[in-house]
Amino acid sequence: MSAMTYSTPRTPAATRAPQLAYRASPRGRRATTAPPVRLTLPASPTRLTRRGRVVVVLVLAALTLLAFSLGRSTTSDASRGKASTPRPTTVVQPGDTLWSIARRVSPDGDPRVTVSRLSSLNDLGGRPIQAGQRLTLPYPG
Repeated sequence: MSAMTYSTPRTPAATRAPQLAYRASPRGRRATTAPPVRLTLPASPTRLTRRGRVVVVLVLAALTLLAFSLGRSTTSDASRGKASTPRPTTVVQPGDTLWSIARRVSPDGDPRVTVSRLSSLNDLGGRPIQAGQRLTLPYPG
């Protein structure tokens, strides 16, 4: 003789009978159907690969540089106060020096101060000027 095994068929969750729950009411306890309980597993934490971390860092760096550049351009225009008025310029003639230009621009002022302002406005940094070069002049005063 051979042994036979029988298995009971499982019914899908949709065809199962609803569970009964008892709820207290003013007229006594009544049986009501309760929604099925669903178990959810906690979501696993998001893991970034090395490439993902590099992309995130690059995006953040780009946004930071963009914010700084926007902030710098808006504050530099506002700090001048005279952004709508263009600064006067002059063209360096042969034989001109910063000292002679400073004396011509501000005859009553101290030429050392004017030379310093000319140098900083035109980003000269100690480099000599050349004939034909256009220099931005400081506002008088």
